[in-house]
Amino acid sequence: MASPYLPKLKLGAWSGEPVMPDRPQLAWLTIPHPSNHQLVASSADTESYLLLPDNDLLTVSFDPHPPHLGCSLDDVGRVRAWLERQADANTSVVDVKVIGWKGLRCVKSVVKHRASPPVYIATLIIPFAAFSFTVQIQATDEIWRGDDFRAKMIRSRLVHTPIPAKDRSLSMVHPEHPLETLGAIIPKHSSALVGTTLSDPSIRWADDERYDALFVEHPLSRVRQHMTRVLETSKPSLGMKKARQ
Repeated sequence: MASPYLPKLKLGAWSGEPVMPDRPQLAWLTIPHPSNHQLVASSADTESYLLLPDNDLLTVSFDPHPPHLGCSLDDVGRVRAWLERQADANTSVVDVKVIGWKGLRCVKSVVKHRASPPVYIATLIIPFAAFSFTVQIQATDEIWRGDDFRAKMIRSRLVHTPIPAKDRSLSMVHPEHPLETLGAIIPKHSSALVGTTLSDPSIRWADDERYDALFVEHPLSRVRQHMTRVLETSKPSLGMKKARQ
């Protein structure tokens, strides 16, 4: 899929360099405009775009209040627990990471909402002591019909994917496809054959980020791809870098 981003464009500024405001606000976060996009919402604190042709939704927002994580960013387990408390009964936390991004600490997460059709949401929270920024990318599973199809497609494509020898010890051979012949592997955990992890039955092995390259058109892969591009091409202002987290 071609990149939907063009470099060196300012969110909310189509030409020239905007004057950077002194107080925290949306303009403090520089994010490239999507090249194939449709603006669907804009306010002082929020901008949202549809990313064409898949109609994924990119939303960037500024909140004049901190996110109230209730724990240190050093404790990823408690950060995950906080996200799980925010989620409703039909939402599963797929992945949570605390990352360093251009001198700032951020919470990067992916959740899956079991609606009809399912929805995948990748979120980047940039927390500060007095305010926060959020980047959210949402993709709807309108074609692929949920987890089972993703797992089946990844299994099928693994058959034709060479596996480096150094990675084989970290995985188990799929019983239907001997490693010596076809090189097909799935993650190493006892429940892998039924497609769920030991820690959370609602999270399937095929949701693992390592398999996104085998199914780039799937909405879960797409939200991660979009978020990776945002992290690579975006830039915090000097005010953000100086603000206390």
